[in-house]
Amino acid sequence: MDIATLRRRPFLLAVVSTLIALLVAGAAAAGVAALTDDGHQRRVDATLKLAGSDQDPAATIDGNPSGDAFPTKPLPKLAGGLGSLRDYAGTPVVVNFFASYCVPCVKEMPALEQVHDDLGGRVAFVGIDVRDSQKDTESFVERTGASYDVLRDPAGSLAVEVGVINLPATFVLDAEGHVLAAHAGPIDAAELRRLLATHLSIS
Repeated sequence: MDIATLRRRPFLLAVVSTLIALLVAGAAAAGVAALTDDGHQRRVDATLKLAGSDQDPAATIDGNPSGDAFPTKPLPKLAGGLGSLRDYAGTPVVVNFFASYCVPCVKEMPALEQVHDDLGGRVAFVGIDVRDSQKDTESFVERTGASYDVLRDPAGSLAVEVGVINLPATFVLDAEGHVLAAHAGPIDAAELRRLLATHLSIS
């Protein structure tokens, strides 16, 4: 091998290395395109939803619903037939979204029941069970001793409409059905009483 060839070798190696790198990069790009593009632009959205004690209570209600009229769409009543928030017109309402598979929901239920009993009808309480079967809802109510009205939201459509991301979630409505306050995550008796006193002057 002559000196000229030796001198050219580093240059040739650099060219070959560059070509190989370009080929590898092109193959990788083609592979990604094959996985994500079938001729149409696609967008992939992923949402992480936490449950139980792992959830972030501050992120369980989407947006600030204060002042909005709460939906009055009919829902199946646990006792049979259909019910609606319209049935409580003229009375302030505490609306609690729960489910049998939600551990914090089970833990907070005695607090809701306690305040409900103490107020003696001055405020209506309505539980809305989300994405549960009739049997599971009945079992939950029997297990926790909830004595107030319970509606069922089998598809979770009402929960989505009012911005509930995770359970439980509690709303305080005025007598005209407008949202005064929304509490994300489990609520205790003291906090519920504070919300009622602050927004409805009820203690």
